[in-house]
Amino acid sequence: MDTGKLIVTTPSDREIAMTRVFDAPRNLVFDAWTKPDLVRRWLLGPPGWTMPVCEIDLRVGGAYRFEWLGEDGTRMGMGGVYREIVIPERIVNTQLFDVDWTGGETLGTLLLNEHAGKTTLTNSVLYSSREARDAALRTRMEEGVEAGYARLDDILASNIKEENEMQKITPFLWFDGKAEEAMNFYVSIFKNAKILGPNRFQLEGQEFLVLNGGPQFTFTPAISFFINCETQQEVDELWEKLSAGGEKGRCGWLKDKYGLSWQVIPSVLGKLLHDKDPAKAKRVMNAMLQMNKIEIKGLQQAYDQG
Repeated sequence: MDTGKLIVTTPSDREIAMTRVFDAPRNLVFDAWTKPDLVRRWLLGPPGWTMPVCEIDLRVGGAYRFEWLGEDGTRMGMGGVYREIVIPERIVNTQLFDVDWTGGETLGTLLLNEHAGKTTLTNSVLYSSREARDAALRTRMEEGVEAGYARLDDILASNIKEENEMQKITPFLWFDGKAEEAMNFYVSIFKNAKILGPNRFQLEGQEFLVLNGGPQFTFTPAISFFINCETQQEVDELWEKLSAGGEKGRCGWLKDKYGLSWQVIPSVLGKLLHDKDPAKAKRVMNAMLQMNKIEIKGLQQAYDQG
């Protein structure tokens, strides 16, 4: 199939399937379908329309909500629930427009298949009846999809360019035969994470390179990665996931199952330790020294004492 050509088929009497090839790896295409800051840049209507509401809770049972706004003030909205998610290859979700023109709730299935750096995307919609399917075919749906995918092409090309421009300094991690396993482990833990290539991945905007170098060298706590967390929930989640199979230490330090050291630290700790009142800062320091996982509530209590 030619890159950039949209193929519309009807696999059954209630379905429409739209297939297109994108000149981009599957993980980037998946991100463009699931990250609100990217979705609202391409999933638009005619020229002049915007997407002021784009809410995505990407988990099975999670909901999504899209709202579009035309230049004349016209609004259109839709939403649904995710029924199946296989990152980065498959999403199944319900679909229902506020003004129901599809004969009731539909079921969408997104499939992404990658070959030689290109991704074949198939987006299928199952309607409640043949009549509803045929009514959808009579709309300008195909034209609108083509326009959206053209915008998506531009976004993907820009993201590929950014990824190919490697950052000036990149941590290079040496593993003993488990580099690929470790990459997948780290990417599964952080929300903003992705594999960039065979030996390259990214966590929260920070790129890493990996190597299967053998048993000659191992990690040391003299080098660790400091994670700045905004909430206790984030601290709790990263602390448990990163330490699984590894070792929990004192003062927010841990070793993961590959021996790499991390510091899982709430951002409020630095603010409290640098308070202009030395007595308060000392109480916070003493409280932290008694902790393994850092507890924001305990730090705040120590700060507030006296």
